[in-house]
Amino acid sequence: MDGRTWPARRAAFVLLATLVGCQSTKSGGPMLSQKPPAMHRPEAGESTITRAVSTSDYNKKEPVKASTMVAVGSYREQLAANPDLTFAEAEQIRAGARAAYYDALKIDPKCAAAYIGLAKSYVAIEDATQAYAMYDKALVQVPNEPSVWYEKGMTHARFKDWDGAVASLTRASAIDPDNRNYKRAIGMTQARAGKFNEAFAALKPCMKEEEIHYNLARMSMHLERPEVAREYLALSIKAHPTYMPAHEMISEMNKTNTVQQAGHQQPATTPKVQVNGIE
Repeated sequence: MDGRTWPARRAAFVLLATLVGCQSTKSGGPMLSQKPPAMHRPEAGESTITRAVSTSDYNKKEPVKASTMVAVGSYREQLAANPDLTFAEAEQIRAGARAAYYDALKIDPKCAAAYIGLAKSYVAIEDATQAYAMYDKALVQVPNEPSVWYEKGMTHARFKDWDGAVASLTRASAIDPDNRNYKRAIGMTQARAGKFNEAFAALKPCMKEEEIHYNLARMSMHLERPEVAREYLALSIKAHPTYMPAHEMISEMNKTNTVQQAGHQQPATTPKVQVNGIE
């Protein structure tokens, strides 16, 4: 993208986010008695949310539904995720998204989707306290929805609250015991907390033995415990002598040691990575 066209496109991008849907919570919600300013003609691929709100809710003067405002909020969150935006621009759009979710709750205080949207928006701005609170309010409405418990658990993990993560993930797994992804998340979260015995027990129903040892080896390296990683890799190969991921990891570790012994300068610590979605 050349320098001449980007400023204009970015300005249009922010303007679109401002115009989508209805007015914010501060203005008292959508003004259905007034027709909004004319909007630009949607380009190919543009979300239909803009057109739905402007033509249906305004022109026909129909009551705005909570689901419509949730959709507006979700669309604005997508706009805010554009990597070409500045931090300030993204924050302005996310604020508009949260306003839409709060407008949805004015219409329907029991709208779980609005609480979930708010929770994700607060996660995006690193506000753990508000994110947890919104997930809790969503779960009051849908207490037996395992995906919400799972999302809440992964949010706890994101903020390195391992006990909170395991508690929510365990609740998700209890509701949907056949979901292997929930069990895997519990096991890897326990491993990240350094509870390798508990992690092994949690992973056993959803992974082969060689895979469990291999993943625990990766987590050990993530925790900068290479000696423990080698022990788990040995167990992985013992369980499956031709399990290639374990052989490749050992080979890579040996290469690193060779370079270090040769006197080449190496970083003091290895870069942090995600292991099965757990940092």
